[in-house]
Amino acid sequence: VAAARTLLQRGLRLNPDSEELWREYFRMEVLFVTRLTERRKVLGLIKAPVEEEAVEGALPTSIEVPELVEESKTPNKGKQTAAEMEAGLGELLGGAIPRVVLRHAAAALPQRAEFVLSLYNVAALASTPQVQKELEDAVLASAEEMQPGHPAAA
Repeated sequence: VAAARTLLQRGLRLNPDSEELWREYFRMEVLFVTRLTERRKVLGLIKAPVEEEAVEGALPTSIEVPELVEESKTPNKGKQTAAEMEAGLGELLGGAIPRVVLRHAAAALPQRAEFVLSLYNVAALASTPQVQKELEDAVLASAEEMQPGHPAAA
């Protein structure tokens, strides 16, 4: 993915008004988020929204490990906390990268609301209905901003 991303970005620097390159870049980023989400589901890193009930006599699912003295003395410079990493991962899985690509595509092609609307179908490739809806809403908002009153953007 990194190599494909680099090639597409290089192509867009050389040809910033190419609708095909922007569409494929957006598509690649949507599919990247989809694959990442699916991989995390398979590995059990994304929990289903099912409430867990405490079962009496059940074995613990985690182990408490005390912090070492050496760890508390080490400054945490440049290191992200688990909460910061989880927040960043949440943004990534929520479609932040495709939204940035969409914003840049709309800026590079300001007179082409029809092209931006064509990305609506690409957003349907998103991993979850929530991400799909957010991307579709972003596409419609961009098209409406580019051409207010456009019938398809309403």
